[in-house]
Amino acid sequence: MVQSPKPRIFASRCLGFSKCRYNGITIKNSVVDALRKHVDFVNACPEVEIGLGVPRKPIKIVGKAGKRKLVQPATGLDVSRKMEEFSGKYLEKLGEVDGFILKGKSPSCGLFDVKEYSGVEGRASKGRKFSGFFGKKVMEMYPDAPWEDEGRLLNGEIRECFFKKIFTLARFREMKQERKMKDLAEFHEKHKLLLLAFGQEGMGKLGRVAANRKKLGFEEAAKEYEMEMRRLFRNGICKKSAANSLMHAFGYF
Repeated sequence: MVQSPKPRIFASRCLGFSKCRYNGITIKNSVVDALRKHVDFVNACPEVEIGLGVPRKPIKIVGKAGKRKLVQPATGLDVSRKMEEFSGKYLEKLGEVDGFILKGKSPSCGLFDVKEYSGVEGRASKGRKFSGFFGKKVMEMYPDAPWEDEGRLLNGEIRECFFKKIFTLARFREMKQERKMKDLAEFHEKHKLLLLAFGQEGMGKLGRVAANRKKLGFEEAAKEYEMEMRRLFRNGICKKSAANSLMHAFGYF
C-alpha cells in the first residue's frame, strides 16, 4: 500500500504540546492526540512568543468605536501591536501548510467564538462573537487554508470534512514535486469522487484544468488547479453532492 504523505498542520501549542496556558496547564484534545502519528505538527503560543510568560494574567479583547485592543486588565498592559507584529511576521515565515487547528475562544488564537468586551472592566458583547488577533491574521493570510478550532473538530461531520481537505492538500503538495502534467491528470482521476462531494460545478472546473485544454505548462496548470480546489473546499461537503458522488461510485460496480 502506498503511504499517504503527512499533512503539515499548524496547531496552538496549548493543545497538548506544552503547558503554556495562562494558568500553566495544557489542554488535551482527542482529535489532536489521534492526529500525532499521521500529520507533521508545527506549533506556537502567540501569547508566550510576545513575552507574556507562564503562568500569566489573562488577556482579553476590548472593542470601542470600531477599534480593537488586546489588553491585560490586571496590569493595564496593551499588547495589541506586539501581537499584530508577531502574527504577521510568524505567518510570513511559516510557509506552506495544509491546515490550522487553533484554540477556540482564545483572544489570541480563536477563530469564531471569541468574546469582545466594551471596556477593561466592561461586559462581553451579547450575541456577537469574534476572532482573536492571531486567528484573524491566519484567516487573512491563509484565506483558502482549512482552519478549525479544537472544539469544532469534536463534531464528526466537521472533523471528517477537515480531514479530507488536509490529506488531499498534502497529496497535492507532494504531486507538485513531480512537475509533470500526467501526474496532475492522475491526481484528478484518483480524487474526482471525493472532490465531487464538495460540489459538481467546482469538480467540473478541476476536470477541465486537469485535461489541460488551454495547453498550459505544468506550473501554471497546477497553480490554477490548486486555486480552484481550495475554492471548492470553502463549500464544505454538501449532502446532495455527496449523494451524487456515491451514485457515481456505485456505477463502477
